[in-house]
Order: sequence, then structure tokens, then C-alpha cells
Amino acid sequence: MFKTRLQRLAAVAVFALGAVVAQAQPPMHGPRGDEHDGPRMKFEHEHIERMLDVADASDAQRQQIHAILMAEHKDLMAQHEEGRQLHEQGEALFAAPTVDAQAAEALRAKGEALHDAASKRMLKARLDIANVLTPEQRTRIAHMMARQHERMEAHMKAMAEHRPPHPASAPQ
Repeated sequence: MFKTRLQRLAAVAVFALGAVVAQAQPPMHGPRGDEHDGPRMKFEHEHIERMLDVADASDAQRQQIHAILMAEHKDLMAQHEEGRQLHEQGEALFAAPTVDAQAAEALRAKGEALHDAASKRMLKARLDIANVLTPEQRTRIAHMMARQHERMEAHMKAMAEHRPPHPASAPQ
């Protein structure tokens, strides 16, 4: 299938690029929770509202936080489109008769940069929200999230105990 070692490496790079670009895709949800955003966004909206309820956030704080999240969502959706285009370029690159290793590396680097930009944008939103909330409110939210993580870990452990062993790990 691949004639040279360079072609094999280029193919591996293209597959790796797909993984990087997929990670660069921001989540397909945001803070509105209306019918245009789908069930996941509604779930996220409800989760945000629960956190704000736990924090006893004022109406003014809620408005500020929703504005921060809407701006973040808008920015991440633009980045998502850019990531989709990178993904399409990677598919075209892999489908070519000869896979260009340098082009694959350039796409991988662009995907990494896009992932980094998305990560920075999400951090900015989190810091902006932290500045809207008081230290006491942030502590309440942190305690709620810690309890949720504990419940999820217990649930995952219980699921693992009842799951049959994977065929590859079964004794022969």
C-alpha cells in the first residue's frame, strides 16, 4: 500500500492530525439552552443554572455570566468552523495519491494552535466568571462540583464491577 517509509510516516501523521483537529473542536453547546441548541446545550444550560443557584448568584451576576458564556460560545463556534476546515484538508491530503509529509505536519501544527487558542478562550471565560462571583460563591460551586465528581467516580466504579471482562483480557 505505502511504497516508502516516508509515505508510511506521512500517513501516520495524517491520522494523528485527525486526532489533534478533533480535540481542537470546541464543544457543540453553550449557555442559551433553547430549541436551536439541541439537548446537550439544554443540559449545559441547566447545569450552569444549578451552579448559579448553589452560589446564590444575583440577577446581575447571572446576566453577566450568561453574557460571558455567549461571547465564549460565539468565539468557539468560529474556531470550530476553522477546525472543520482543517479536518477536511487532512482528509484530502490523505486521499491524495502521494501523501505530503510536510503538508501533514503543517496541518498538525495548525490543529495544535487551534486547540491552544480554544483552551485559552475557555480559560478566559472561566477567569471572567470568577471575577463576577465572590470567593464564597466560588467555594460553594467548588464543593458542589467535588460532590458531583465523587458521585460520578462511585457510579463508574459500580459500572466497572458489573461489566463483563473484555474478551482480549480474558484468560485463554
